[in-house]
Amino acid sequence: MNSTELFLQRIHRELSASFRPDQPIRQTCVPQLIEIMGGWHIYTGSTVLWTCSSQKTQLAFQPRDDARVQIFAFDRYDSHQPFTLVAPIEALIRAPLEQLTTYFSDPTTRWACGIILAIRAVIDTGFQRLHGSNIAIDRTSGDPIESIWGVLRLMDLESGSSPLHWQELGEKIRLYVRQVNGCSFPDDQWRVIPEVQPGYVAQIRCQPGGSVVRSPIPAGVCFRSHPVAYQTSEWETIQQRLQVASIIGHQLILEKMRQMGQAAGRELVGDPTRGFLSNLSLDDYRRFFRPYLPENLKGGVFLLEHRSRVLSSIPIHPDTYYPVRSACDWHVFSSHRVGSLVSCLEKSNQSLDPDLRMKELNKVGHLLYAAHSSLSNDAGLTCEAADQIVARVRENERRGYYGAGLTRSGVVILQDEQASEF
Repeated sequence: MNSTELFLQRIHRELSASFRPDQPIRQTCVPQLIEIMGGWHIYTGSTVLWTCSSQKTQLAFQPRDDARVQIFAFDRYDSHQPFTLVAPIEALIRAPLEQLTTYFSDPTTRWACGIILAIRAVIDTGFQRLHGSNIAIDRTSGDPIESIWGVLRLMDLESGSSPLHWQELGEKIRLYVRQVNGCSFPDDQWRVIPEVQPGYVAQIRCQPGGSVVRSPIPAGVCFRSHPVAYQTSEWETIQQRLQVASIIGHQLILEKMRQMGQAAGRELVGDPTRGFLSNLSLDDYRRFFRPYLPENLKGGVFLLEHRSRVLSSIPIHPDTYYPVRSACDWHVFSSHRVGSLVSCLEKSNQSLDPDLRMKELNKVGHLLYAAHSSLSNDAGLTCEAADQIVARVRENERRGYYGAGLTRSGVVILQDEQASEF
């Protein structure tokens, strides 16, 4: 009996008082996303690489006769925690977000926050009128977007919505999650989850019109993820400073381009990078621009010369020193690593020579190591728990491990499918 059959069997056996046996139950499952590389750099227009594990979040849906939403969580039931949440639909629509923030700050209700906010967004954007419903979920410990996507699929919204309306719904859900939960999921995660498949790497370019491209993972290996708690207030401060530093660096690079054009008797009439630092080639960056970038630049000094070229909404603080060169190094080198990683996977897939195949997989592993080192050396973002996992992967390469690095979804590891645990 497969996991879906077991899930439905549990519903019929343990939730028979709510799920009626004479009514159909709609069921879906959503894969667990694993980010491979690129996610730290989305504001520079980076390409982000995603895959998914075989582990999935399963959800089931059945209409109710009354105007209530009732959610059941089997994993919480199995661990003897509060596992049911009941909410009148009218309360979902009328309750101020501040009230929901207070309500979902309680650990006994927080697990259902994403589902409730997704339902509210569906109603608020006019996608459909929602009647009462029972929703069952087997795993609440995963990424909240998994349960959000599962609910939307159960409502059959994914197949019948235009891209514009779908994006509008995604923006509304992200807004609610950010206001109520204090954090949100990025646009690349929202866009990639319907496209990702086990055994494939999904590439999504975080620029207007960026489509999702899939390529197979070589047979016999897989990417796995170990969650770690990395996000702190210090991380948030450093990331904000890096983002501003990259904006400053981008402007200085454009100014250098203007000077080079003037020296050649030409005028720069647009941005050759199309507004995204990740579009700058690594060779051009190294040869023409990196030597002219300051290691650190005080915000006030930059504003004196370039205020008119920067959007007023960008929070450049006059008394803050920004690590311009290391921020640009981090972003531009990362863009090159992402492209190299995809190329190595493709060469490994195409090679019939086991030694060449192994060589390309080892290159992928070392690109993961390099990305992890850059996170610390260039960005100044460190996580002791992640460092320990990466060090253990290095020590166990002979047991079927190729490399590892910290991403937004945890420490991603490339390994043989049958690699023994270390």
